[in-house]
Amino acid sequence: MCELYCPVDAMYVDPCADGHVTVSEETLIEQGLMGSYARSLGWKKARAGGTENDLTHHLFEIGVT
Repeated sequence: MCELYCPVDAMYVDPCADGHVTVSEETLIEQGLMGSYARSLGWKKARAGGTENDLTHHLFEIGVT
């Protein structure tokens, strides 16, 4: 959720949440990964622009808080 609400592409959340992942800021920028999760859901500058594609609300339905 942090990446979604970041007003600039200054945050990267790795999809591998089960362990430590070493990343290079330079590589993330070169590959266009900074803010990529938010963009994939249609969010821009911390504003929902494609919330119909954002299924994270289902986490609350199954009790994840």
